[in-house]
Amino acid sequence: MRRSLLFGLLIALLLLWGCQEVTPAEPTPTSTATIPALKPLATVPIEPEIEPSVTALATEGVATAAGSLPQPSLFAANWDDRSAFGVGLLPDEQALLGELPGAPVYHMSLALDEALTTITGAMEIRYTNEEAVPLSAVYLRLYPGLLGGSIGVDNVRLNGEPAGYELQADASVLAINLPEPLPPAGQVVVALDFLTVIPETYGGSYGMFIVQDEILAMAHFYPVLAVYDESGWNLEIPSEQGDISYAD
Repeated sequence: MRRSLLFGLLIALLLLWGCQEVTPAEPTPTSTATIPALKPLATVPIEPEIEPSVTALATEGVATAAGSLPQPSLFAANWDDRSAFGVGLLPDEQALLGELPGAPVYHMSLALDEALTTITGAMEIRYTNEEAVPLSAVYLRLYPGLLGGSIGVDNVRLNGEPAGYELQADASVLAINLPEPLPPAGQVVVALDFLTVIPETYGGSYGMFIVQDEILAMAHFYPVLAVYDESGWNLEIPSEQGDISYAD
């Protein structure tokens, strides 16, 4: 009888203990990653209504000696400073920068609108004639117009002076006339402003240049030097299939 009474009391105590209110544990605070503030894209002195045009302007002589070239105006770095390009190279590949002294050097300042459809830009290119013959013109490829978008250029300059230019190959080529031939190893700084409109529908090249569902693909959005190969300047209109870019 005593054993049954003790067993009953034990069961009652267990039931009372199980019915007590349990205070929930304080949640463990989670760490929140700090997102660095983004710096605004640089603005450029360019009007938003730039349209492709054909212009012929008288120019003075083109300086060809490296010492007489204008220094970069978009960034505080001289033309031979390749340190910015080395950031994306593996340590074992850094020496490559010194092996390409005649490679074109591009500087660009860009602004992208909130709709992700319009890019305004200012660019400077130091171009070295690495061919064995003098060159009477420099050619830039304008690919956006071949891919459902558009690109306009303005304020074209050679070594800081207004330059004559014209559009060719269905406005996919910008021909910049040199007032005097650029000899082998000669250099010139090409500068211009541009405005690129990015298409919102498929325009070819497997969607490499499009904005859709807030996803932006920006391949080929800026003017780029054409290639001078064994046949001369390659200015033909490329096929829309695959990567259309063939540039220097």
